[in-house]
Amino acid sequence: MDGVTSPEIFLNARTSWLEHSQVDTIFYATGVFNMYSHNSSLTEQPINNEAAMNAIRVFSDMDTDTLELMINCCRQQNKEIFWSMRMNDLRDATRPEMLSQFKKNNPGFLVATQGASMPYIQNKWSGLNYGVDVVRERAVSIVQDVITRYDLDGIELDFLRHPALFKAQFYGEQVTQQDCDKITQMILDIRNVCDIEGHKRGRPVLIAIKVPDSIPFNLAIGIDLERWLNESLVDLLITGDYFKLGRWEHWSALGRKYNLPVYAGMNDRRITFIPSTDDEYEKENEPTQIERWRGEAFMAWNGAVNGIYVCNRTDPHDSLFWELGDTRILTNLLKIRIVSYIGKEGSGYLDPGYWLANGRNYLNKKIS
Repeated sequence: MDGVTSPEIFLNARTSWLEHSQVDTIFYATGVFNMYSHNSSLTEQPINNEAAMNAIRVFSDMDTDTLELMINCCRQQNKEIFWSMRMNDLRDATRPEMLSQFKKNNPGFLVATQGASMPYIQNKWSGLNYGVDVVRERAVSIVQDVITRYDLDGIELDFLRHPALFKAQFYGEQVTQQDCDKITQMILDIRNVCDIEGHKRGRPVLIAIKVPDSIPFNLAIGIDLERWLNESLVDLLITGDYFKLGRWEHWSALGRKYNLPVYAGMNDRRITFIPSTDDEYEKENEPTQIERWRGEAFMAWNGAVNGIYVCNRTDPHDSLFWELGDTRILTNLLKIRIVSYIGKEGSGYLDPGYWLANGRNYLNKKIS
C-alpha cells in the first residue's frame, strides 16, 4: 500500500476501474493469519510494514479501514465481495515484516524453528501446525470476528496459500485420518458461525474454498474434501493455482455431482512459467502471456466450469478482465489452447513434489 493517502488512491490501484468489466465478485485478503489491515480487537495489524501502517492510520482517522472501503466499493458497483482468509501463508519465513506477534509469542504452534532442516516445503519453518487445537480455534474465531462486523457476501478459505496444514507433511510423514477429522471439525465450526450470522441478517454468508484439484492430494494434506461436499459444508469450489493436477472437466463434474458452482483458478505464475504438456492441443511457438491466459480460460469454459477466478493480475486496466468471462469474445481473440499443469521437478512452488512426498504422482490428465 505504498503511497496510499486516500480511499480514492487505494481503490483506484486495483478496484475502481473494474466497474464496467466482466468481474462480478471480489475475493479480498486483508493480510495473513492473525495480522490484517482491517480493524479488530481480536487480531493484530502489520506494525512492521511502514507503508501499510501509514495507510491504516489514514483510514483510521476517517473512521474506516481497508475492508470496509472495499465492501462499499463493491456495493456501489453491484459486485459480490468475499473476505479471503489465507489459511497458512508461509512467506513470513523469509519476510520478517510479515511474521505476526501471534507466531512469535507461540513458537509451539509452528511446524519448526528457524533454521530447521525439513525435506519438504524447505525453509518454511513458520508454517502453522493445524494439529494444535488453539490454531484451529483461532481460525474459527477470526472468521467469526470478521463476518459479524462486516457486510460480506461470504468468506473464502484459501488452502492454496499455502497447501500445508500439518507438521508431518513438512517431514514427509503421513497425515492421518484423525488429522483430517480435526480440519473437518474446524470447517463444521466455521459453517456454524456463518449460518448463525446468515440467519441473523436474513441472507446467507457463503463459504468458498480454494483447494487443490485432486481429492487424493487434498486428503494427503488433511482436507477430507468428499466429506465436506457430502455434508454440504461449503458453497463454492475454486482450484488451480501454483500447480494443477487434473482436467477442468474433472473439477466441473465434481461440482455438478454436489450441485456446487466451480471456478477455474488462473494464477499468473502457473500460466506464465509452466509450458503445456497437452499433446492433443496444437501448439504455437512462443505464445504471448495474454494468449496463454485467453487459451486456458477458453479451455476451462469448454470444461464446463461456472466461472473464472483470477489471481496475481493486479492491474485493473488489464484487458483480460473484459475478455475471460465471455466465450463469445474469447472465440474471436488470438489465443493458444493449452492448459498448464505442473512445473518440472525442483521448480519450487510449481512442483507438487515440493509440497508433498510423491506429490507429482497425483497428476491425472486422463479423459474420463
